[in-house]
Amino acid sequence: LITGSGDARADARQLADEPRAQEILLAIGSPADAAAKVEGWPADLADERLRTPNGYRVNPVLSAARGVSAFSHADRQLAIVVVNGETDVLPPPLSALFSRADPPLDVTAEGAELFALRDGYLPLYAARRKADGHTTYGLGFTPEAARRALRDAP
Repeated sequence: LITGSGDARADARQLADEPRAQEILLAIGSPADAAAKVEGWPADLADERLRTPNGYRVNPVLSAARGVSAFSHADRQLAIVVVNGETDVLPPPLSALFSRADPPLDVTAEGAELFALRDGYLPLYAARRKADGHTTYGLGFTPEAARRALRDAP
């Protein structure tokens, strides 16, 4: 899901009885319904076409919700998620799979925040920046990886 190296849809279908797999299938099959389940998720987001960063490819699962663009780098095991709006809520399907540990682990001088994401099978970190009407997340399996993904963001 994060690295884009496998087929998240096929994996979720094989595990269709698992609640986490059901959330992924809902996000792919009915993005509006998945977004409606997320408390506080903005309903008025517009889609925006963004440049794919070098070495990344579009992640269709993480990009499923309206107003969200996502990219994965399989070799670096990173993901970038850009929300076309400012929000404190993780976008679907991430919001159904993880919860954000507050307060942030770190805040940079530029205002970027680093969070641990809980409830996943593996540790995951999110570096978040809000600027210019966008909320951008860099995701990685270590704090530095999350920061790197955020630096790579368009």
